[in-house]
Amino acid sequence: MGRWFAALAVVAIAVGALTGCASQRCDPSASPAPAEVPEGVGPIYPLGTPIVTGEWRIVVNSVTTCADALVKRASDLNREPDSGEEYIVVSLTVTYLGSDRLGRIPSWTHMHYVRPGYFVSHTNAIVDPPPSLAPFPLRPGESTTGNVALIVPSPVDGVLSFKPGPYPTETYYSAVR
Repeated sequence: MGRWFAALAVVAIAVGALTGCASQRCDPSASPAPAEVPEGVGPIYPLGTPIVTGEWRIVVNSVTTCADALVKRASDLNREPDSGEEYIVVSLTVTYLGSDRLGRIPSWTHMHYVRPGYFVSHTNAIVDPPPSLAPFPLRPGESTTGNVALIVPSPVDGVLSFKPGPYPTETYYSAVR
């Protein structure tokens, strides 16, 4: 009886390991895919480059790909990405450059992930991994740094787009890698 139990345990561990490997959505060691950019998009700002527009300065500090586990640790409310998708976590620093003494909320800097035939809003995670982007108004000159989680198609080969302000007319783009 002991041998059967040991053999069953080994099989269960092996199946669990294989299932875990088979369900991975991305390979963090893989070479980055070249960016696929929709027609008419540009210029694309490199990571770390300030995007200054009207009342906002936005800096994409970093983008973490294959971030499913990181986002899931933030909250069990965050859903699992579908097959062929993965979470990315975007670290942003947003500065309000306007003059409204009451300030503006950084969520008005609408961020999306785009590639040909694909567009996603930043509302995919219920709870972003800490630190989250501050949900309160920034007064003139104030900044906040935080994370925003997005579900995107694998491999990550698109760009981020920003439409700053409550009624945006212009779009700005940032590299993901």
